[in-house]
Amino acid sequence: MLLGRSLELEGDREGAAAHYRAAAADREARPRAAAALAHPLPAAEVEGRQRLALARRAREDGRGEDAAARAREALAAWPASREAALLVAEEELQGGRAESARVPAIEEARADEPPWLVPWSRLLRARQADAKGDREAAVILYKQIYANHCRRPELRAAAADGLRTPFRPETPRAAPSAPARMKRTSISTAPGAAFLDVPRFSTGPCTG
Repeated sequence: MLLGRSLELEGDREGAAAHYRAAAADREARPRAAAALAHPLPAAEVEGRQRLALARRAREDGRGEDAAARAREALAAWPASREAALLVAEEELQGGRAESARVPAIEEARADEPPWLVPWSRLLRARQADAKGDREAAVILYKQIYANHCRRPELRAAAADGLRTPFRPETPRAAPSAPARMKRTSISTAPGAAFLDVPRFSTGPCTG
């Protein structure tokens, strides 16, 4: 099934169908394989999943803003993607925008979703509650993550951190300082000699 879905996302529907038919021989995979054969992915969903894959890679590389940008593109093409919505919400929470962040409340993953969306959703909702000053609600969610087995140990570790210390957004980055502005001054080179005009730099505010 996974290989078939990968081929379908690459635009190879015929190759994907061959793998779906092979997967249908397995009793457990048969219902999903039959559904995949009967219902090709819509073009918008294919585009959305491709954008989501780019967002995942950017997040894994530590490029949070880029991940959120790709996730927004995924949502524009495929609004049903709850994983993309979580990616966007994560970046908004880190940036101190807890009031506007829209965190999907996921308590059960769909058949086509990874199960760790459940603890990730709880973690982000806990952080949003912390940021809004609702420590009691945050602790309940952190405990739910920590008490349950999770295939993503970093989520459980983040929940443990949240239980110890309330979540606080990252400190906003300071605006870059204005570039040094060059001024000129005259220095005498020798008694009775002409003055030498040389540049010097000022760190005062630049007005254009």
